[in-house]
Amino acid sequence: MICRRAAPAFLRNVRALKHTAAAAMSSCQSPACLQKDMEIPPRQLFGPGPSNMRDVIAHSQSRSLLGHLHPEFIKVMSDAREGLQYIFKTKNAYTFAVSGTGHAGMECAVLNLLEKDDVFLVVEIGIWGKRAADLGARIGAKVHTVTAPHGCAVEKEAIEEVASLGGAEFRMDDWGVDCVYSATQKVLNAPPGLAPISFSERAMQKIRDRRERVPSFYFDVLELGNYWGCDDQAKR
Repeated sequence: MICRRAAPAFLRNVRALKHTAAAAMSSCQSPACLQKDMEIPPRQLFGPGPSNMRDVIAHSQSRSLLGHLHPEFIKVMSDAREGLQYIFKTKNAYTFAVSGTGHAGMECAVLNLLEKDDVFLVVEIGIWGKRAADLGARIGAKVHTVTAPHGCAVEKEAIEEVASLGGAEFRMDDWGVDCVYSATQKVLNAPPGLAPISFSERAMQKIRDRRERVPSFYFDVLELGNYWGCDDQAKR
């Protein structure tokens, strides 16, 4: 607390600091690049991602922002879950999107399903296989790799869905897939920033039966699933 006698001096100091800060800000010029509009030329994107957005998607980004607690936002989340279940062809309750790139989906899958000394088989035909193997090694899993030369295909049992979701047939339930993740900026033609992911009930049981807690709070499927309304429980 500030006593009455000291209050005037305190207020004078606050005013002096305020004027000093204002003077300092006025003498500090913002970078020239921030004083003009950003120019982005139109481009045709033909890589695996990002991809060109449809007009309806681009226009939707100009709408008013919603807070994450607004009822309309909760409705969007529910609709997104239903849409992802349709795309993945699954009835899995734990189907949602992780905030992040496709790599975030990979980390979410690996960190939840693997523990120290678990056996982890990775199909490695490029940088993403190497990264998956690295993730497994970081948490102490016993990593084994199956490799193939660049330009060559692996056996049909190996499934890739990050860059092909929405462009190639995928039936998660019918094919007995326990976990799959993708990225919105691929065939889905949406902006980057979300990683759709789905876990089967068998995968979820493995996660619930872990010997130790998931080493990441941000990617903990039990926490994420609760936030997305996957567990029909009150949100924590």
